[in-house]
This record gives sequence, structure tokens and C-alpha cells, in this order.
Amino acid sequence: AGDNFMSGFIAGLLRGWDLRKCCLMGGAAAALCVSQLGPTTAVTGFEQVERFMEACCVRDPSLLLKGRGETR
Repeated sequence: AGDNFMSGFIAGLLRGWDLRKCCLMGGAAAALCVSQLGPTTAVTGFEQVERFMEACCVRDPSLLLKGRGETR
């Protein structure tokens, strides 16, 4: 789960997101990771983590990951 957290966090950093949003992305990637057995079966890509966040995690709409090129 730690590797998935870091990959989600770094994906956010590379998109220019603030640290809070990066942490949310990392946490969502880690949560998805532990939802299935095996190191690479649960998380298949950025879009999957984005959908998971929209469906399950984020209560504040301003933190949703819309606008992949955004800098805030």
C-alpha cells in the first residue's frame, strides 16, 4: 500500500496539485491496493483511482480530480 500511496502522491505532484490533493490521491490509491489480493491487481491506472475517489472518498467537491491540467 505504501508504494501505491507514493505513486498516487507523486502523480498529483506532477500535475501541479497542492499537498492536500496529492495526499488524497495517494490515500485513494493505497485504499484500492488493499481491496484485492496481489501487488498489481487492484490498481490499474490513474482513471481508476479518480473514479474511486469520486464514488467513495471525497466529500468536498472542490477536491475532486477534475481538470487534469489544473495547477491548484
